[in-house]
Amino acid sequence: GNPVIDVDLLRRHTVFGSEFKGGSHPVMRNFFKALQSFNQEERQSFLRFVWGRNRLPNSDSDWSQSFTIHVLRPSGNNTADDMLPI
Repeated sequence: GNPVIDVDLLRRHTVFGSEFKGGSHPVMRNFFKALQSFNQEERQSFLRFVWGRNRLPNSDSDWSQSFTIHVLRPSGNNTADDMLPI
């Protein structure tokens, strides 16, 4: 893959949970605005953290898996803090 992280390419291949209204939700607009402000090293670190890779496919046609963003809600008696790693 390309070591230069193209945020627009990532956005085109992002699947949003219904809570985010197809990416038009203010949270998603701010998310991608923040990601745009990252330098390349920070973008690579972000990808490694959330997706286990530090590069994107070279072009639209090279994508085999979408990037997915959704809300994770606690269930039962769990709280949001119960969902965090120890």
